[in-house]
Amino acid sequence: MPLSYAHSSGDGSNRLFDVPCEYLSKAHVTVRVDGVLVPFSWIDTYRLQTTTAPPSGSVVEVRRVTPRVDRLVTFTDGSTLVQSDLNTSTLQSFFLAQEAFDQGAASMAVTEDGQFSALNRRITSLANPVSAQDAVTKLWAETAMSSQLVLATQKALDAATSAAQSEASAAFSDSRAAAALASKNAAAGSATAAAQSEANALANKNQTQLDRAATAADRVQTGLDREASAASAAAAKKSAEDAALFDPSSYYTKSQADARYPAKADAATKAQLDALAAIVDDPWATQPLGVPIPASMGIAGTAYPPTNNPRYRYIILTAGQTGSGGYNNGVLTSEAVTGSWPAISAAAIINLAGSPFNGRQVQLINTSRAFLRPGNGGAHQYFAVQSHNHGVNDPGHAHGGVQNGTASTGRSTSVDQPPAVFSFGNTWGATTGISIQYAGDEETRPRNFGVDYVMRIK
Repeated sequence: MPLSYAHSSGDGSNRLFDVPCEYLSKAHVTVRVDGVLVPFSWIDTYRLQTTTAPPSGSVVEVRRVTPRVDRLVTFTDGSTLVQSDLNTSTLQSFFLAQEAFDQGAASMAVTEDGQFSALNRRITSLANPVSAQDAVTKLWAETAMSSQLVLATQKALDAATSAAQSEASAAFSDSRAAAALASKNAAAGSATAAAQSEANALANKNQTQLDRAATAADRVQTGLDREASAASAAAAKKSAEDAALFDPSSYYTKSQADARYPAKADAATKAQLDALAAIVDDPWATQPLGVPIPASMGIAGTAYPPTNNPRYRYIILTAGQTGSGGYNNGVLTSEAVTGSWPAISAAAIINLAGSPFNGRQVQLINTSRAFLRPGNGGAHQYFAVQSHNHGVNDPGHAHGGVQNGTASTGRSTSVDQPPAVFSFGNTWGATTGISIQYAGDEETRPRNFGVDYVMRIK
């Protein structure tokens, strides 16, 4: 596993990439796409973002390149050694060693069997061969094979042509000799049966020579046919290679294309588009399920979501809406309100077929008036005020007090702090503070405005 770089594949959309190693400076980190440096920005210490998304199938390299010429720290006599300088100097050497190790591991090396290994990667920028045992490139090999084939074909054609010319010359000579003999026989004015037989034999010989000439011509044509066959074989090979790269799954058949892209939208398609447009135009149709949504602050003209839309159904998180004509009629059951103000709890059971929350309990927070807080979802907490102490004469936090005289020997002082009266007894001077349980109104709360919440359950 590399210590100073990482390779990943681009997909045409992702721009975020991790830095796989420590570094001394952000300036020491580079990003290359298919070997070309590209600009980027930092998201955090170990994450960066390229300016544009690398193309699909490209190789993205994030690499640390520690300075190898100049030292980042130089020590002088009498200087103070500090931890940061020592760490920087040591890490520069350490990082350079890691990068050198990565470079060596990624290079061609001798394996256990004594052979060089290219690590299943292509060898690029290779020169043309010179000696007999030099490696060759794909272009050189294909060019050499083509030239050798052309040379062999040409030599075969030349040999066939030469043979045909020789046969034709022999046939022409024999033909001239036959013509001369025939002229001699005509001039003599007589021919015997033997001479006629000899003439017939010579004519047969001439025909044989003509047949040989025709055979030589056929050989020439055969050579031409072989050349055409070689060209046809090369074309067939190229066609087979192209066919191997063809992926039928990447294309639609005519029937699939016709089904996917109809020439004209029919009435059913138009109806579907109209239905989709109606959903997009209705804000209540796009709200998430199971989330309390503020719907009304008592502003005139605001309305709750309709209850008769087949695409969705909402409930008001308020008790007392389950009866006939109520907003929650028919969709909530087992409604229960317990306790007394302000410690009120209100809940009900969702009763709606087709709802993912059917049979689940829901808190009616409009009635209980409980705040929504982050964390520990669904757990209910009652109101509470943190206990605190302060001096009796603390000008920043005073409480009303009453003094009760119970005897001539002493007086007791009490603080009227609902729900009870706390007495200090006779030893006022010994008391330095009081513990407060809760105070003020019926509950502790910040400034607020009332909002009625609704929840989508379908």
